[in-house]
Amino acid sequence: MSIQNLAIEKLLLGLKNLGCDYLVIDKDQNKYENGNVFRKNGVKKRQFSHPYGTLKKYYLPFIENLQPGDSASVPISGFTFEEIQHGLTSTASHRWGNGTYMTSRNVEAKTVEIIRIS
Repeated sequence: MSIQNLAIEKLLLGLKNLGCDYLVIDKDQNKYENGNVFRKNGVKKRQFSHPYGTLKKYYLPFIENLQPGDSASVPISGFTFEEIQHGLTSTASHRWGNGTYMTSRNVEAKTVEIIRIS
């Protein structure tokens, strides 16, 4: 038995003991597999709680014309605080850059507030 085969056996034993799913193909094209490494139908898509684009279409009118020093309050209206805040911060970072805005949740008014700093 070669040193490469011993190394592969040791590697496979370690992966198995860690509970990992794996597929290893050695230089001789021998396959060593454990578990469900590949999904049958390709990459599994994330399940959305709302149709794609609905959230952005909702909050974008509130922030698209914000200038430095301006603020906006976005009512949660059928969405969660997390969904609105995540969408706002993602769009603000993409459009204006990181560190150019601040957001907060106003639980009493059921809004997410955003201020553009610079």
